Amino acid sequence: MKPYLQIETYAEDEWRALYTVAHKPLVKPMSPHQVIEAAQARSVQVTEESFLQVYRYDKKLKLVRNACQIPGCPHYLIPHRNFNQHLSVARERSNFPHALHLVSHNLSDQSVEAVVQEVASCSQAGRQDRRKPSPIDPSSLDPL
Repeated sequence: MKPYLQIETYAEDEWRALYTVAHKPLVKPMSPHQVIEAAQARSVQVTEESFLQVYRYDKKLKLVRNACQIPGCPHYLIPHRNFNQHLSVARERSNFPHALHLVSHNLSDQSVEAVVQEVASCSQAGRQDRRKPSPIDPSSLDPL
C-alpha cells in the first residue's frame, strides 16, 4: 500500500473511532423549547418564531431531522440540509437500530422485549423510498 493511502486509511479509522465515541449515547427526544434553549447556548440563531424555518422537526417523535441531537457531537443542534450524511457512518453498523424512535413511540404501550423484537425486524425502517435494511440479531441491541 502506498504511504499516502496508509495515512488516509489511518486518519479515516481514527475519525470513525472518535465519531463512534461521540455518538455512543442514544438520542433523547426534545421539545421545541429544549431545542431552542440548547441551540441558543451554542450560538445557533433560532427563536420560537423562527424554529420551524431553522429546523425540520417531528412533533410526534420530538426529533429534529436536520441536526444532530447528541450533546457530545461537535455538530450538536447545528442545522444542516445534508444531515443524513452525518448519520451515514452510524447506519453502516450491522446492528444500527433503524427506526428506534418510531418503533418506541408506536409500541410505547408494549413491553421492552416487543420493542426490541420490532426494531430488530427492521420492518418499520426503509420508509420514504429508502432501502430497507436486513433484520438484525435482537441480542446485539442489548446495550441500548
